[in-house]
Amino acid sequence: AQELGAAVQFVITAPAAEWMVDLHGAVPRIEPGRLPAPATTITLADAELASLASGAVTAQQLYQRGTLRVDGDVSSAHRLGLLKGLL
Repeated sequence: AQELGAAVQFVITAPAAEWMVDLHGAVPRIEPGRLPAPATTITLADAELASLASGAVTAQQLYQRGTLRVDGDVSSAHRLGLLKGLL
């Protein structure tokens, strides 16, 4: 978390939810809500997030299907490990 040092916004669709992951401080902050100025915004459906987290699909597969969107600083998402193999 300290190495990343960024704020990432997750926008989950189907069902709609927003989660902020703020990794600027010594203690990571992960909670529901919207960040005012995230470095990166990652948008995907809830079921796809679960599939990505379980290893059933890769970020590359979701991106190629057009169901994973990354806006802003892509390197922050890559350092989180979410986009491994995509870049």
